[in-house]
Amino acid sequence: KYESLMWVACALFISNTQDEENGKEWNGMKVSQLLAGCRLRIMAFFDNIALIQNHPKKQILNLSANFNESMQQLKKVVVTNMLLYRKFNQLWAVRDIVSAENVVSKRGKKAVETHLVHFSWTLFLLIKTRINGIEPNLVDNYHLLIACVILTIEGHSAHQAKALAERREKQSGTMAPS
Repeated sequence: KYESLMWVACALFISNTQDEENGKEWNGMKVSQLLAGCRLRIMAFFDNIALIQNHPKKQILNLSANFNESMQQLKKVVVTNMLLYRKFNQLWAVRDIVSAENVVSKRGKKAVETHLVHFSWTLFLLIKTRINGIEPNLVDNYHLLIACVILTIEGHSAHQAKALAERREKQSGTMAPS
């Protein structure tokens, strides 16, 4: 079943790329949506597409002249994003280790921490897309990723420190009336 789904996904993808080049509108499904819907792994998908690209009878598919180049570009983008996501998880893991050693405080409940992680990844993706588009620039994007994670952590820590100070002032009764 998995292999059948993989070949169907490859056929749909090739059909989509051919339709776009012929000026026909497709439903705009992304590769990630296609593979997630079929529960397929992205790297296995690229392996199967490579089999098609290297097949001696590939001319019967009438692939466009730039199909191979487009696939290489797509693969670079996917691999770069996978590496960045792995580094992203490592950055948060380091923060957890440091907070466990009481070097930095880890304030907040598990749900808040999860929201912070999701927020920082979403912030990174939005800024990366706005600045670089889909260009797979690993070094610049890694620096941007670090900045987004630090901004998220520092912003949350500052908010928590301010809220704590306000609670203390309120409890001691020294808070000025507003």
